[in-house]
Amino acid sequence: MISVVIVNYNTPDLVNTCIDSFIKFHSTYEFEIIVVDNSSSPSDEAKIKTSHPDVIWQQMGYNSGFSRANNKGFDLAKGEYIMMVNSDIVFTNDLIDPFLSKLKENSNLMLGCRLLNEDGSLQKSVYHYNASYSEVIGQNFIMQKLGWKLNQKQIKALSGALLFFKADMLKVVGKMDEQFFMYSEEFEWQRRAMDKGIKLEHIDSSSVIHLIGGSSQNSTNFQRYISVMLLFRKVHGFIGLIILRWLICQILMMDIFFYLFYSKEGKLNTKHSIRYYFRSIGIYYKMLFNGQKDYLYKYL
Repeated sequence: MISVVIVNYNTPDLVNTCIDSFIKFHSTYEFEIIVVDNSSSPSDEAKIKTSHPDVIWQQMGYNSGFSRANNKGFDLAKGEYIMMVNSDIVFTNDLIDPFLSKLKENSNLMLGCRLLNEDGSLQKSVYHYNASYSEVIGQNFIMQKLGWKLNQKQIKALSGALLFFKADMLKVVGKMDEQFFMYSEEFEWQRRAMDKGIKLEHIDSSSVIHLIGGSSQNSTNFQRYISVMLLFRKVHGFIGLIILRWLICQILMMDIFFYLFYSKEGKLNTKHSIRYYFRSIGIYYKMLFNGQKDYLYKYL
């Protein structure tokens, strides 16, 4: 049996579309669908359960974030396989058959597929970096102009919009780190998986539509910034976070000089980056010194 885990936060229409499209192409398989709700509107449960009465509904009681909600879904899952799916995914073909074929060849896999925009164009679904300082340097305006490129020989992370794996993998790797409220949690999780011998594989021949941003919440840019800092703190430790902060500062100084003279869009980007940089000072010191356990956006 396949357990499909979907997190809902005020997106009942997206969830219904996701479930409808999943059933359309996978009705011959044995599956269960678990919807974990992050304290959405009271009407969300009725909308989803009316359309799909067999859905297993789990109410978190508060906005717990992406990691906690998915972990609750994993706890409830009874299937041999788990498919973790964003609510803004639309299925356009049978994904389970190619996924199962891969896992029969090698059960130590975490699988993803191509993500498409509504117009059929490609989204980023594979990452060749994971808590990499080269990635940070590559975001600099000057380095981009000089053609700075990352090593793209090895997959370091798959998009968390859709992941498929054997449920037994959780016993080896553990669940997602619940200190992450949203963003970067799949990067940290997949690093641990690779450390335990799990290989990441991308099925290029299979795809889904990802209505990008459909399941995101407000103020996500700052949350992403905080989550990246937390990721570097966990991967590289105390010194690593200091190095990240120093690098970002140098990049900002260089970007300010060039963007102010050459790009209106750059001025806006730089303004936001400076705001996030100084706004995050308090969180930065919590990460360094006082063992802050929760990086939920509501606390920032």
